[in-house]
Amino acid sequence: MMLLRTLWHEHMPILLLILLHLLSGYALQAWLDQPIMNMALSYEVVNLFVVLFAVCFLSGHALWSLPKVPEGESAFTFIYHDLKTVWLTPQRLLGYAIVHLCLPFFMSTFQCIKIAIPAVVPFSWDVAFHDWDVALHGGRMPWEWLQFLGGDGPTLWLNVAYNLWFFVLFGLVVWQGFSMNRALRFRFLFSFLVIFIIGGNLLAMALASVGPCFWGLELGQPDPYGPLMERLHATNGRFLEANGVDGVHLWSMDVQQQLWAVYDTSTFETVGGISAMPSMHVASATLFACLGWAHSKPLGVLLTAFAVIIQIGSVHLGWHYAVDGYIGASLTLAVWFGVGWVMKKTGYLAPV
Repeated sequence: MMLLRTLWHEHMPILLLILLHLLSGYALQAWLDQPIMNMALSYEVVNLFVVLFAVCFLSGHALWSLPKVPEGESAFTFIYHDLKTVWLTPQRLLGYAIVHLCLPFFMSTFQCIKIAIPAVVPFSWDVAFHDWDVALHGGRMPWEWLQFLGGDGPTLWLNVAYNLWFFVLFGLVVWQGFSMNRALRFRFLFSFLVIFIIGGNLLAMALASVGPCFWGLELGQPDPYGPLMERLHATNGRFLEANGVDGVHLWSMDVQQQLWAVYDTSTFETVGGISAMPSMHVASATLFACLGWAHSKPLGVLLTAFAVIIQIGSVHLGWHYAVDGYIGASLTLAVWFGVGWVMKKTGYLAPV
């Protein structure tokens, strides 16, 4: 009973926030009178990352523990005992189970609301964000400043890093789900929820925009990003010619085509929803960096570098205006330090 009370105390704000988010999705569905709530983002994705994380963790833990095995003791016995008494405790396992059970509902609701944006408001902010970008970057579009990265190799590696974001996201969520630093764990998970709700749903709807890659398809006016997209498609064409559809190429081009098809046909897919402002890739990568610095300096440096690469990739690959990333990062920092401040003031799971 004591463990259950502890777990409830730790997770009550998280569970309430997920419940409110879920109810808001169904309220939006009722208001639109359209079936937008479809739990298509199933446990399969989360389960896949749990398995990958478990394999990597158990393999890494075994290698890390081998030099510590006392002479004459079985390595298997030593590693098993360490796992059982330190890592796979009831609090860790049950705490992660709560995250594992709730995350798919949250992410599915997030995705459904995101897909519903054009049914609620028109995409009307692109011109403004384009003008902000030009004003902030010396009269030129940010992608023009990044054309020194325009070679096939740098573009491909930026695309690889951009896709890697998905694995880093779920890897860190799984790690924090198991973490015994309960204050840092709560701060990360609660901030994660708030950032995706405010940024990915509320701001995305209030500041609805399609982004550079869809400008020419949606806005029906001269496309300042046409040259960028032509270069990206030409680069992708060279990779496809050399490696084939199943080989190495710019996967962002495939995803952009899929997102447009989902939007154009008003259907629901696991990968769907067009929304540029704010950049949730950059917002969440900034959260990764905040977690990294709270954990250790080397991890902070590594994840900060990753966030910078994601910001550059978001512009260079045509996904976002630069200001999408700036606002996304600013939102994350405000939420991260705001949640930490509230935790300290209330004593909730303090110290942070």
